[in-house]
Amino acid sequence: MESLRALVKSTLLNAVPIPIVLKSMRLILALPPSVAQRLVADYTTPTQQEENWICRIKQDTWTGAWIAPGLGECNQQEVLERVKAADLIIYEVHGGGFRIGLAPLHKYPTQIHECMDAYRYLLEELNVPASKIVLAGDSAGGALCMETLMRFYAPNVINDINSPREYMKATLPAGMALFSPLVSGDKDNWLWEANKHDIVSPQLAELVFKEYLDFPNKTKEEIPSFRLYGITSGFDRFFPKNVSVYVGEQEVMRDDILGTASRIMEDSKFNVDIHREDLVHDWYFVQEIVPQEDRHLFEKYDHTFVDFMAKSIKEARETIEVTSQNADCLVSQAEIAQITSKLLFESSVLDPNIGLVEEDEKIAMIQNDTQLDAVQAALYATPQPVAA
Repeated sequence: MESLRALVKSTLLNAVPIPIVLKSMRLILALPPSVAQRLVADYTTPTQQEENWICRIKQDTWTGAWIAPGLGECNQQEVLERVKAADLIIYEVHGGGFRIGLAPLHKYPTQIHECMDAYRYLLEELNVPASKIVLAGDSAGGALCMETLMRFYAPNVINDINSPREYMKATLPAGMALFSPLVSGDKDNWLWEANKHDIVSPQLAELVFKEYLDFPNKTKEEIPSFRLYGITSGFDRFFPKNVSVYVGEQEVMRDDILGTASRIMEDSKFNVDIHREDLVHDWYFVQEIVPQEDRHLFEKYDHTFVDFMAKSIKEARETIEVTSQNADCLVSQAEIAQITSKLLFESSVLDPNIGLVEEDEKIAMIQNDTQLDAVQAALYATPQPVAA
């Protein structure tokens, strides 16, 4: 069976014309879920060599896998030791139109709860610093990544898009990479005619919205991830500073993806990289749909992705170090008020012409950011007494 799968993959990559591959995939993805899941599962089953990289994990509410060289041969303790020693953890959520996983048996929001539980497991059970984590998701997986962060760090955004961040026990992750992400439920305005050869067909979209999102029993306004499309500011409540977006010019969701990326980019707090190629949906993850003459792009974007993650981790680490240093120097407002009063009193002793300020004036001065900075600067510049 493994040799047969290898032959099929090789044939698809090298022998079958791309238009036939695209038509076949459109057909398979729009089949009844049990059939589509079986076909895709068989095609994507790891080889024995790949199994050596995989250590599967099962928790009460979610399942996943650690993937790295040799992990398949490690025991649980060895895996956890490697995880804690790692400089980078890629939290990857796969795509598949929500049809390759639990839908339609388990509808939304089951999948988002699983993603949140897995992310919480990293932060709160394994104590992995968020500054070591880069989220990555393709297609529907991109939607799950975005909603996971939104619900995790600012859960009330699902009710009020202006709600503040609430989860403060951990920093935001280092970065997030989105590959042809699903960002809008307004499928009627997708580019069905202009990009009619995309692997996302109207039939597939209809099935995804029905099986996973429970349309028409629900509306797009009831899906939190789709509310992102209406947010124009405040992304720093739940998104990391560094965001990388991959999009195909020939995909039906192109304009929605570019619109979301542009809104995030307009916020000066973010570094957003947009990578556009004249290809169809999910081209970076599904190599079989990319023409032979364009496959040199994979090496280019492999390096791009690695550079993005390295940059994100480096900047997150530097931010943590600066924040830590600043925290070591900070003086609480109460301490500043006390010391300021002492300084003012000593000044009045040294110079009788300087009078003490009233308490309410002192409080007003301390609460003023500019004055607060000036007081702190004065405190740090004050020479320390030398012991006799």
